[in-house]
Amino acid sequence: MLKRCRQQVFRLMSLEKMQRKIIYDKYIFSTKEWIIYGAQSIGVVGLLGYFFYGSVKWIIVLSPLIIILLMRKQQEMTKIRRRELLDEFKEMLISLNNAIQAGYSLENALAETYKDMLYFYREDSLIVRELAYIRAGMRNGKTPEEMLEDLGERSKEEDILDFANILNIGKRNGGNINEIIKSGIMVIEEKIETKQKIRTLLSARTLEAKIMAGIPFFIILYIGTSSKGYFDSLYLTWGGHIFMTICLIIYLAAVHLSEKIIDIEI
Repeated sequence: MLKRCRQQVFRLMSLEKMQRKIIYDKYIFSTKEWIIYGAQSIGVVGLLGYFFYGSVKWIIVLSPLIIILLMRKQQEMTKIRRRELLDEFKEMLISLNNAIQAGYSLENALAETYKDMLYFYREDSLIVRELAYIRAGMRNGKTPEEMLEDLGERSKEEDILDFANILNIGKRNGGNINEIIKSGIMVIEEKIETKQKIRTLLSARTLEAKIMAGIPFFIILYIGTSSKGYFDSLYLTWGGHIFMTICLIIYLAAVHLSEKIIDIEI
């Protein structure tokens, strides 16, 4: 009996979590992520101190970079989450289109799509949580168009907003709403697929940029191990510290510029 009560409580807590509104503007690290990404940032700054100044002790001076790296990681995770939502939204549209073609109304089609997404994705995946939130809103008197428009505004995804607008126009103008939805789904699917193809092409350039960013460290490591004391004039004098600081600023600026060039808004 006690075990059943616990299961019921956990189920209710899980359901409540799934029905919460997700904010996409800013990614919030979990405790585990703070530990992992914090350790990664400290490690990266420690390596910068070692390669550019000859000692990891410089991590104290370079500590502001740890905060910058964490902020950049947060921005990266925000983009990844939005990309993940869009990819899952495309699969949702395919399932929704199948349900509508089978003769379901929009409301019932969303319920069937929710079941499909539970089968394909984890219970805590973005699209499953969003569909749970949409269904909860519909039970409270909201329309599917309003809930999808809210999702589009929160995620800042143009394709989701377009789909919500298609539903609104279809409802206002009347006609065969199922045909309107089906046509809209096909158009938006093609747009999302095009974006996925562009991202695939850009991923090769991203890998090249990361390799190029790592080359200076291999050069310094090779010279430092093959010619002991070669960098002493740079690591042990104030003039060397100033010179290496300039080099570090140029390096970081180059990395930032390469990321900006590759980071194309699709």
